[in-house]
Amino acid sequence: MLDNFPLDHLRKHLLENHDPDWMFEYIEFDGMCLNCYLPVDSPQTYIIIDWDDYTIRETGTQVPQGLIDEIITVMKDGEKIYAGWNSTTLPEEWA
Repeated sequence: MLDNFPLDHLRKHLLENHDPDWMFEYIEFDGMCLNCYLPVDSPQTYIIIDWDDYTIRETGTQVPQGLIDEIITVMKDGEKIYAGWNSTTLPEEWA
C-alpha cells in the first residue's frame, strides 16, 4: 500500500473488526482514490475514498449506512492520530 496513514488505519480497522476478506486497491477516479470492496456475489459492495481529503466519492448500493458512518469516523480518528503524532518530535526520535 502507498503511505497514507488515515487510509491505512481504515484498512486495518475493516480487516480486524469486520471481514478479513476486504480488498483494497488504489484507482484513478477523478484523482487518486482507494477502492475498498468485498469480493462477494454482489458487485455493489464497494466504497471509493478520495486519497487527499478522505471523502467518500461513491458507494455501492449494498453498503449499509451504518458502515459508511463508521468509515467516516475511523478516517477522522486516523487523521487525528496522524496529526497528533506529527505535531510532536516523536517522528524524528523514532526514525
